[in-house]
Amino acid sequence: MSSSVNRVPLEDHPLDIQHYIIEMIDSAEDLLALALTSKRYRDFIIPFHIQFRSLSCPLASGVWEPFAMNRHFCKRFRNLEFLFPRHYDHCDPTIPRCLLSQLITQPKHLTEETAEYMRVVSQSMESLLSFKWIAARFSPPEDDSFNIIFGGIVQSCPSLSVVWAWMSPNDMKKYFPVRYPFLRESTF
Repeated sequence: MSSSVNRVPLEDHPLDIQHYIIEMIDSAEDLLALALTSKRYRDFIIPFHIQFRSLSCPLASGVWEPFAMNRHFCKRFRNLEFLFPRHYDHCDPTIPRCLLSQLITQPKHLTEETAEYMRVVSQSMESLLSFKWIAARFSPPEDDSFNIIFGGIVQSCPSLSVVWAWMSPNDMKKYFPVRYPFLRESTF
C-alpha cells in the first residue's frame, strides 16, 4: 500500500501562514537561501527578517526607545549581544538599518524612562536563543541594567539556551545566585 503525500509549495499557502513559517526560521543563512528563491521572498525577508536575527550593540546605543515603539521587531531576534566601551574596537555593532535613523542619544546614566524601555524590549524578545553580556573584565555594571534586561529575557524567552556573561566573580554571585537549569550552555 503506497501512501501519497500532497506537498503544497510554500508560496501556495495563505500569506499569514507564510509569514509564520518565515518567523520560525532561526538562521540568517537559511533565511537568505529562502530569500534567493524569489523576488517576492527577497523583498520581504531581507529588510524585515535577516536584519532582525542578531543584535549586537553598545548598551547605551539608544536602541531601547525605537525597539519599545516597534515591539513586533523584537520577537524576531535570536541573538542579543551587548558590548561595552573596551570592546567597541573589536566588534562591529549590528543594528537593523530601518531603525538606525530612529536611534537617540542615550543618557550616560540609567533613567527610569530608559529602564522601562529596557523592560518592555527584553520582555518582547520571545524567540531569543542566545544572550551575551560582554563587559570590561572585572568592571561591575554601574546601574541595574543587567538585572532589568536579563530578568525580562528569562521571564519571556522559553527558547533561551545560551548565556555568556563576562563579569567579575563577585558580580556573578550577585547576578547569578542560582544556575538556570534550562540553559544548554552558559559561560560566566
